[in-house]
Amino acid sequence: MIPSFSIVVETENLETADQQRLLQALDQLAHQTVPPERAREVILIDSGDVGRPAMATIRARYPWIDVHVTAEAIDYYAAKNLGAGLTTGEVIVFFDCDVCYEAGWLEAMLQALEGDVRAEVVAGETSLAVSGAYTLAVLLSWAFPPWSQRTRPYATTGYAANNVAFRRQRLLATPIPLETGLRRGNCRLHARRLEHEGVRMLRVPRARAVHPTLPPREYYPRLWGAGFNEARIIGRERRERGGGPVTARLYALCQVSVRRCLRLAARSWTVCRRHPRWWLYLPLAWPLALSGLAVSLCGTLWAVVSPARGGKSA
Repeated sequence: MIPSFSIVVETENLETADQQRLLQALDQLAHQTVPPERAREVILIDSGDVGRPAMATIRARYPWIDVHVTAEAIDYYAAKNLGAGLTTGEVIVFFDCDVCYEAGWLEAMLQALEGDVRAEVVAGETSLAVSGAYTLAVLLSWAFPPWSQRTRPYATTGYAANNVAFRRQRLLATPIPLETGLRRGNCRLHARRLEHEGVRMLRVPRARAVHPTLPPREYYPRLWGAGFNEARIIGRERRERGGGPVTARLYALCQVSVRRCLRLAARSWTVCRRHPRWWLYLPLAWPLALSGLAVSLCGTLWAVVSPARGGKSA
């Protein structure tokens, strides 16, 4: 028997032009093999990003959604923490308004928690749809890797906030940190904290989601921020273990540089081995992916040489 669950839907990253995408995502939620009506509650956090026509459609089409309107605009991770605090289910499932989920996604997440009572976090696999050289370059260099092609849940040390479920008591005890000084990297820091606390996390290959590809104007800024975030997190951990400031920064620089180079090589090998139909895109995708790697390493270097500051994530 699957555990009781609640679903939290954020709308912070929704732009005016993407109102239809929100409705499409909710349609996918409505047609899950485990229907959302079985949830204790489905909470949609509206921080002022949903237009009136779309909201009227949501209330009429999805009566099982509870809309919570915030008094002021809040960021992505704050919306998730707020929604989590309003839930009553044993499990909290995060659902993003701009991501496409396969029909068995919710069932796979809940079954994984049912099948492993020690697991407190389960993360699905989020990837990108490849349709050309640019989308392949993003797949090679950005956050979301190709599908693993595994069939059973396996241990992991990280998650994507658009495709994850927590046991409620664990998330309330260890909420997603907000004041981090990072650039969209809060979930990575959160996963590291959970790992250090000994929390068992699983990756569920059958819980698949497809993230929209980065617009070209966001490609380099996001990769710069990814390198920055990873270096700051590793440097912070090194200092907490007793390392000096200079040693911690140099350690972070070396670790992130090696990891990102190996990541690009590993994903390129996966594409060459498993996806021969994408080979046509590689001559253009590789130079773009390599330039993205260079930008991410610049972000890494900036994290190492610039002073640490607090503040909300961008």
